[in-house]
Amino acid sequence: MTTPSGPIALGRGHRTHGFHAVRVDEEGGVAIALSMRQGDCDSRDHYVLDVVDLRTRTVTRLLEGDGQLLAELGPDHALYVQTRADGLRRYADPRGDSFETLLDGIGLSSRPWDYNPYC
Repeated sequence: MTTPSGPIALGRGHRTHGFHAVRVDEEGGVAIALSMRQGDCDSRDHYVLDVVDLRTRTVTRLLEGDGQLLAELGPDHALYVQTRADGLRRYADPRGDSFETLLDGIGLSSRPWDYNPYC
């Protein structure tokens, strides 16, 4: 990942030709980088999410797994992560491992999960 102060090495598993989303919270001092490989009819979707501490220029957490993942940095400087299996989690400190699971029915997106129009 390239920042104004230079490159930061991301964790393993990111794909240069996959879907990438980068979100930056300069005030909170963190960024997230998301890679997603969309599977075809015979393979599963796969995601890799890194949380980058911009102050130390290091990756502080790596989430990786099968399926789809949505992630956003909120205006409260928290990290919101949603998967089909785990629901919506809120990490008050994006650098830490502690999270709370939010109520069912609350989500980051209304798009269907694991939907492939070509199958």
